[in-house]
Amino acid sequence: MIGKFLEAIMEMKEAKNLLAPEHVAKKDTADYEKVIKSPMDFGQVMAKLTDDKYSIPKTFLNDCKLIFENAKTYHKDHSLAYKHASTVHEHFDTTWPDVQRQLERVAEERRTVIAKDDANPDLDPKAWLKALASVDESSAPLSKDV
Repeated sequence: MIGKFLEAIMEMKEAKNLLAPEHVAKKDTADYEKVIKSPMDFGQVMAKLTDDKYSIPKTFLNDCKLIFENAKTYHKDHSLAYKHASTVHEHFDTTWPDVQRQLERVAEERRTVIAKDDANPDLDPKAWLKALASVDESSAPLSKDV
């Protein structure tokens, strides 16, 4: 779910300069590192997602917000890069609540499975793992494949 969401954001034509540092011409951004103290791009976010570095949605969300903040800080208000960052940011903010609701649904389903396990402390650990796997495995929070 998060991986597909991020891929859709990254595929937006306006997201080109937000993907990774190599997508930005160095000659046009020679002072970037002086202006932006905490660089972040969607390439880094996808790598962290793939490597399971996000344990909660908030850290993923914070990194994405940093991308937009950096782009809007570095580029002038009326520049094309600023407008593109604003367009991607708007789309992100519009679609994120749906993703968040899906994550909350999956988390609730997992809590239900765990609560059932707590009600039966003698449940075999293998049976618990099987029960957990049966909870919409394809939508596990914060996995790239999600």
